[in-house]
Amino acid sequence: MTAPAGPTELAPPGASVSKAGPLVQYALLAGPLLSMLDSSIMNVAVEPISRELGASLTVVQWTVSGYLLALGAGLAGTALLARRFGTLPVYRASVIAFTAASALCALAPGAGVLVGARVVQGLVAAPLVPLAMSMLLGRDSRGARAISPAAGIMLFLGPALGPTVGGALIGAVGWRGIFLINVPLGALAAVAVRYVPAAMAPGRHGARAPARRPLRPARAGPARGGPDRLATGRQPGRLGGLDGARQLGAANRRRGADGLLRRLGRTP
Repeated sequence: MTAPAGPTELAPPGASVSKAGPLVQYALLAGPLLSMLDSSIMNVAVEPISRELGASLTVVQWTVSGYLLALGAGLAGTALLARRFGTLPVYRASVIAFTAASALCALAPGAGVLVGARVVQGLVAAPLVPLAMSMLLGRDSRGARAISPAAGIMLFLGPALGPTVGGALIGAVGWRGIFLINVPLGALAAVAVRYVPAAMAPGRHGARAPARRPLRPARAGPARGGPDRLATGRQPGRLGGLDGARQLGAANRRRGADGLLRRLGRTP
């Protein structure tokens, strides 16, 4: 007998949604789209930021490099976080943190704060694409039916659209607009994530099961002497198991031989 293993909180195998609704699609596509836009949108904003904040182009360029480096570093821990806390909770937390980091970028008073906020933004943006794709596509290719063709095209065109969208926002409201636009879109996505069906997301793995220890059955019968010694092959002060059984058999044979010799000696 062994102790039962701890339960795991997992979605049923093959569980998926054949066609996700518009709200669910927005919740799962807004995060990846915003993260990919922000990976290229800064390319047209380096010069305006340098001029307004009075920083060198070398320093401001770290708003692009820092984001990409943090994005790559954050991908290494995405799978671990998803297994530990669940795909949907990690995705929701990433959307909220990305929105907050975008607001911090928009309000940055200097180049140093902007670079630090961009590093944070890239770090929390790392789980958005892989987790959203795992929920939308599922465990097989049939899950691709959950995405509308137009949404899929917009998603994969995100990096190419970044400079165009960034240039339009900078010309209209300034460089801070490329970050402020993320705030309402990210907040709406964070609310919409609540409507994502749990069947679309693998759950977290349960805590590690306690160490298995065999349970020793209690011995029945008297502690000393009697049939229990014959059943277990044990005698007080002697070895148990097979050795005890052999010694017990040898002793019985000697006693039987001695008794037979005594009887034969008494026969007239």
